[in-house]
Amino acid sequence: QMQRRHSHQAEVLVKLWCLPGKRGVVQSDCDKASKQQAINTKFRRLLALQKVVDHCGLSDITPRVWVGHVRSVLETGRKVDQDGLFQYAAPGISISRLENGVPRIGEETKSLLFKKVPSSQVVLAALFDMLFSQGDRTTRNVVIEESGNINLIDNDQYEWGCGCIPKSIFLPMNMRSELVRLGPRYIQGGKKGLPEPNEAVTLDYRCHAAGGAIGFNYPPKMKECLRYLNDASVGNIQERYKYPRKSDALDIKTRAQQLFNEGFEGTLRITVEEHKKSKNETFPLREPCCFLKQDINKGTNICSSS
Repeated sequence: QMQRRHSHQAEVLVKLWCLPGKRGVVQSDCDKASKQQAINTKFRRLLALQKVVDHCGLSDITPRVWVGHVRSVLETGRKVDQDGLFQYAAPGISISRLENGVPRIGEETKSLLFKKVPSSQVVLAALFDMLFSQGDRTTRNVVIEESGNINLIDNDQYEWGCGCIPKSIFLPMNMRSELVRLGPRYIQGGKKGLPEPNEAVTLDYRCHAAGGAIGFNYPPKMKECLRYLNDASVGNIQERYKYPRKSDALDIKTRAQQLFNEGFEGTLRITVEEHKKSKNETFPLREPCCFLKQDINKGTNICSSS
């Protein structure tokens, strides 16, 4: 039985952070006060994120989440009686499955699908990943519909306060965008052979923003949201969004101040400098690869000007 606060016809998924039967875990382990406190903090952070998403006009590209109670019996016979994070299932297929040939479609069909992706959604995705300092926006965490619409999933991997550049396929100069540009076999093989970019490389926000940059040209709701976060006190931000920790409110205020006062590209430069100071691996600023074509002689995709 699932106690739901939302009625909707879409398929609903639930995520549990303590699963009885997994690696010897039993329900009593999940019931421990320390475990419950950690899980409750994670829930509250994600519910706060949902409030910010709604305020900033980013809800069109993310499935709605809420907390509910789960009382069920798993296939293993283990009983579950705990809170879980619910979300509507994002329609479509993850880009990683698409790139790995599931389902099997031709390269031409795949290319047409990526061309359908609305530029406005790519810009929103870049804004989302920058605002929340997304730490794991791989092709596994982007779902694409037959219409070309995209949804961002598994949005709990944000990395504020670590001096890290956001790791996202929508942004340049990070590990995730390097992987789609060069291909995992090229990188893992010691950069020998030929790069093998996949279609996801065309989701670089610079290929979709007017003039190749966002600057201060934020959508109206995003601009109003950033203005609020820039002006409000940390205490008011924590209260409005119900962040469990003051540090969370400070982190999002800091990032919003950067976006509001320095613009998008200015904020990107700031994150790169912080990344370097933390002695993390850095990547060069490459020209955006907005179009791909197949090199018949080499048998791989290569970047093209049109």
